[in-house]
This record gives sequence, C-alpha cells and structure tokens, in this order.
Amino acid sequence: MVDVLHGVDEDVPFDHAMCEDLIGFCNTTASSIERQVDPRAGAVTTGSKDFRGHFSEVFRSNAGVAKADAGELALRLRELARFAGDLKASAEAEQKRRVTARNWTKEQHDDQSVVGWVESWFSSEDDARPPVGPPDPPPSKAPQAAVTGTRQTPQPAAGGGSSSGTSSARPAKLREFARLNTGLNGELSAKPAALRAKLADFAAKCRWGTLTVPPW
Repeated sequence: MVDVLHGVDEDVPFDHAMCEDLIGFCNTTASSIERQVDPRAGAVTTGSKDFRGHFSEVFRSNAGVAKADAGELALRLRELARFAGDLKASAEAEQKRRVTARNWTKEQHDDQSVVGWVESWFSSEDDARPPVGPPDPPPSKAPQAAVTGTRQTPQPAAGGGSSSGTSSARPAKLREFARLNTGLNGELSAKPAALRAKLADFAAKCRWGTLTVPPW
C-alpha cells in the first residue's frame, strides 16, 4: 500500500524562479531568431546583386538552408520552454498536495483534547483518511534534437568548368552581405553559452522530474 504521507514534510526541490528564467530566455531567444529572418533575407538579396554562375547557386542554396535551420532552432527552443513549463506545473501540483497533507497531519496531531477524541470516535472512517492521494510520477521531458540542413562549401576551382560556367558577382555587394550577416550573428553569439549555463542551473535547482536536452 502506498504511503501518501511519505515525504510530505519536505518541499518539492524546484526553483520556480530559475525555471521561469529558462522559459523566458528560450522564448525570447526564439523570437530574436525569428526577427532576423527578414534582415537576413535582405542581406542575401544584397549579396545576390548581379551574382551569376555556380557560386551564386551555392550562395542562394546555403541561404535557404540557413533560413530553415533558424526556423528549426526557434521551434526547438519553444518546445524546450514548453517542457520546462510542464515540469513547473507538475512541481506546483505536487507542492500543493504536500502542503495539504502537511496541514492535515498537523491538525490530527493538534487535536489531542477529550472533545477532539470524542469527535473522532463518532466521525466516519473517511474523516480519518488523508485528504490527498499518492503523488503523480515526476514527468520526464526530452525535446527533439534540432535537425539542421547541409550547406555546401565548394573549393574555388569548382566554380569553373563547362558544366557550371564562370561565376561573377559584385565584390562590394558581397562585402555588404558579410557585414550585415556578421552583425546579425553577433546579436546571437552569446546565446549558446547562456543557454548552457541556464540549463546547468535548471538541472541543479529544479529537481522534480527530468528535462533531457540533446546536443544542438
């Protein structure tokens, strides 16, 4: 028989503020990635000006892969936030169950008077039972790994030959693309390390259920 009062004297080991911080970070980072879609598309348009030949095809293909990868990453970040929220809700429910059981136990121990004993004698059997059931199993969540595409990195000599023709572009436009892209990358450059730190804090401070994050 399950002892529904087992462990109720202890609070659920879950730092709700830490969890909220992780959820907020994941959602805001996903939004930051999504907000870069249009600026990155504009940078590609700039770099593609008068870009012809094999390397122009590689350039546009890689840009398409990068856009899809960004969408996939934003999706997985939001999934991670949602799963962290599921663990938080479960921890809150378990904490409420423990507090209810804890208060009931205290009332039982405090009721040691003769009047209380008489009242308990005439009360039904159900009145002496704890007002809670056993705990639900702590949830286990595992976001899917982000599936990224493959980008082409051809050697410069691959641009020639009869099958691909000669590649040409405006160097100034490609430099502008690189400048714009570097700036956008810089806005996100600190995010991976910050996410790893927050996940480590979550694992240490939110110990109700498990959140297994695959390498991205």
